[in-house]
Amino acid sequence: MGQRHQVFIRTNNPNYARGEGHNRMLRKDKKTNPALGKGKYTVLAYHHQWLYGRSAAFNAHKMMQLALAFKGHEEDRYRHPNRHPNRHPMAVRFEPWTYTDNLETIGDYFKWYMGIITDEKFPRGIGFENFIFLNPDEPHMREHFDGGDNNDGITIIDLVNKKYCLMNIYEKDDEVRQDVRDLPQFKPVSAVDYVRAYYPDNAGGLNDYVKKSPHHLNNEKAIQEKIDSHKEALAEIEEMFKGMEVMTLEEVRGIFPKMLPGTEIK
Repeated sequence: MGQRHQVFIRTNNPNYARGEGHNRMLRKDKKTNPALGKGKYTVLAYHHQWLYGRSAAFNAHKMMQLALAFKGHEEDRYRHPNRHPNRHPMAVRFEPWTYTDNLETIGDYFKWYMGIITDEKFPRGIGFENFIFLNPDEPHMREHFDGGDNNDGITIIDLVNKKYCLMNIYEKDDEVRQDVRDLPQFKPVSAVDYVRAYYPDNAGGLNDYVKKSPHHLNNEKAIQEKIDSHKEALAEIEEMFKGMEVMTLEEVRGIFPKMLPGTEIK
């Protein structure tokens, strides 16, 4: 159970055919080619068991801050503090390991980066979030963003082009659910639009359970107070993401071309 969410990160591929150093070692692992592919770029897929609403937006913001911290040639010049080159996933010649040929090691950087929370405004406060790196055991996930155990949508971060989106992967119906399923299916949306599905800024976006339950908002005053608090939360998210660009549908298709034959992305 939980609010299951996947995060997909497009970045430089350590399995890209250079024939150097530890790259040669890693490619001997039979899992590596399916898990990463051989192209210049790859997608690293992660699962989180309880990521939704504002917490998903905060995570996307953290990743976009990382992406925007590096510009052009700085990505190739990045050096690890211990002076070994190319340890940062933003580096064009990304080689994230030193003395290992373990595929799981590639996922560690983002797994720990997303997982360690230091922002006091994060909805659950300072602490540790558990992300699971999917590529080694579920290699199809880097190509099919709707293949995971999911009920609260997905995040896509393009570290190469420095863009992001969140997305509903379920069919939409007329029921107001007050979650990601109120968004159009397979449409890349901004963080504020994603969060608005959970924290609607009008009474029409509240589901019947919330509006009618005696334990929730069973009068107009309580409903308005809730809407006002949602507006404050949405304003905070909108301010956080100023200057951060949302991916287009065509850009999503470019990252996940194998989705197209079996999935209609409208």
